[in-house]
Amino acid sequence: MGSYGKDIVCAAVSVLALNAVNSIEKFTDDELKIESDKETGFLKGIFEKVPSDKSELLLDSLTFGLSNIASTYPKNLSLEIKED
Repeated sequence: MGSYGKDIVCAAVSVLALNAVNSIEKFTDDELKIESDKETGFLKGIFEKVPSDKSELLLDSLTFGLSNIASTYPKNLSLEIKED
């Protein structure tokens, strides 16, 4: 068992990330290539073209949720935003 908060943070991050990916696939026409590793928890989404406004909103929502988790559990989650 990990440090206090680690399990709940892991679960929350997983739910937010998977919901964002599933929502982009369900509610937009954007093509999203997913790279993941279940053992490490790595998840990367690569848009084939510039993301639509809908996808941008979903990504903003993901960032907002992750930022809130990181501020509540700073010992368990740090957030670094990269845009290529």
